[in-house]
Amino acid sequence: SRIGMDIFISTDSVYMACDPDKFVRSNNRLLEASSEATYSRKRARKDKYGADKLKAEEALWAAGVDFVALRLPDVLGAHENTGRQQKLFMRILRGKKIGAKV
Repeated sequence: SRIGMDIFISTDSVYMACDPDKFVRSNNRLLEASSEATYSRKRARKDKYGADKLKAEEALWAAGVDFVALRLPDVLGAHENTGRQQKLFMRILRGKKIGAKV
């Protein structure tokens, strides 16, 4: 059976184009689902990629598309251009610990 919902691959970079005053954080400072992704022109100038993804999400909502946006962090691959992938690989090659703080 089909759920009938589209999936939009977005990015956690959308938050770099948002007004942080609209974020709601838990006691341990994690971003809550109730946070608003409110566009900030000033911040968007610093992260065009995040701003463009946020605009795409907003266009889908405005068009009435039934979708979920997966705001993925750091997708690595052939077109990664942040330098994070190289840093990760160098850390592995040096035998250092990798992972996320939880």
